[in-house]
Amino acid sequence: MKKDILTIFIILLIILGVGFGLVLPKYKELRELKDKINSKKREIENKREYFLQIKKSYEQLQKYQTELSKVSVALPSKFSLPFLFSFFQEMANSANLSLKNISYGKSNTLLNERGSSIKEIHFSLELGGSYENFKNFIKMLENSARLVDIDNVSVSVGGGEEGREEKGSEELSDIFNFKLNITTYSY
Repeated sequence: MKKDILTIFIILLIILGVGFGLVLPKYKELRELKDKINSKKREIENKREYFLQIKKSYEQLQKYQTELSKVSVALPSKFSLPFLFSFFQEMANSANLSLKNISYGKSNTLLNERGSSIKEIHFSLELGGSYENFKNFIKMLENSARLVDIDNVSVSVGGGEEGREEKGSEELSDIFNFKLNITTYSY
């Protein structure tokens, strides 16, 4: 009987030893897998919240689409020389001025606090017409959505010697030549 209890005790110890030897590593593996699953669940939840926040921000930006489009026109993302030439030509035509010459000057790159760059593009315009039409041209530039700085303006009487002989002096006094140095901007 003592031998049977000892045998049973040894068999139980062997079963427990084998059980711990085989089951304990699998139990640890299971626990690690549960921890990984919980970690992935938290990560998925964080990403879900992040994307919901992005969606909310996008919906808020859609409310301001007209204002954003105005900024896009004022400060375009790409510099287009033909577009700017056309812009100045249309403005001059709308103000009843003749655009005699337009020249593209140097461009500079400015850095802002965020590290993004803004291009500064310089132009020179030569216009001809009346002073009233020139004032209208300036007002149109001021009211346009595009960012335009007028750096310098020079005014001279138009016509030359041939014009004075062909036209009366009263008509000549209404015609001026205007030279403007302009700066515009883009990203």
